Amino acid sequence: AVRATDLVRGLRNFPGVNARAPILKLFAKHIKQAEQEQMLKDRSYTLAVGNPNRIARLLEAGALSFERTELLVLDSTFKDKKGFTLLNLHGTTDDLCQLFQDHARRLVQQGRLRVAFF
Repeated sequence: AVRATDLVRGLRNFPGVNARAPILKLFAKHIKQAEQEQMLKDRSYTLAVGNPNRIARLLEAGALSFERTELLVLDSTFKDKKGFTLLNLHGTTDDLCQLFQDHARRLVQQGRLRVAFF
């Protein structure tokens, strides 16, 4: 959640982000899933930042969809205190693989969703 919060701060000046289209925080720290579902229902968002587990849960609940998503960016460079990344942290890696398999793979194969690692 710390890295996600840092990303939100860093993306505030991204084109299209403003008061009417803010960045949505999709992680569990301090924001309940039901609140995020309501926020997704009430507004449009230019960008969203979250962890694989919360994004998958929102997709499964029908509150979020990748149908109009053009780019899924995965932060694979950040290392936590123990040196783990998104790609080798136990649990998170499983969540990421499941998210891709269940929700992104079809759209990537159809050329409707691009995935970027940085």
